[in-house]
Amino acid sequence: MNLEAEVESLRRENAELREHLATRKLVERAKGLLMKCRRLSERQAFRLLQKTSMDTRQPMAEVALAVIRSAQTAVPLTSCEPVALSEWRWRVR
Repeated sequence: MNLEAEVESLRRENAELREHLATRKLVERAKGLLMKCRRLSERQAFRLLQKTSMDTRQPMAEVALAVIRSAQTAVPLTSCEPVALSEWRWRVR
């Protein structure tokens, strides 16, 4: 493998790792919201995200983002009551 090809390979790997880290951050944030607002354990919150992802055939990052957005737009914010899970499916695209 020549130097240019190796550099390109490392750039691709770097981009993939950055994307993976960004996804992980979204999932962790969504889990935290679910744990706080729905009083779920970490395992339950992750499973809810995972199941919703599978049921809607959407990437986990998209489901996590829908959870985060629904929590941010919940009214009143002090109630910590995000949009119902059934509505997340319509928001995830």
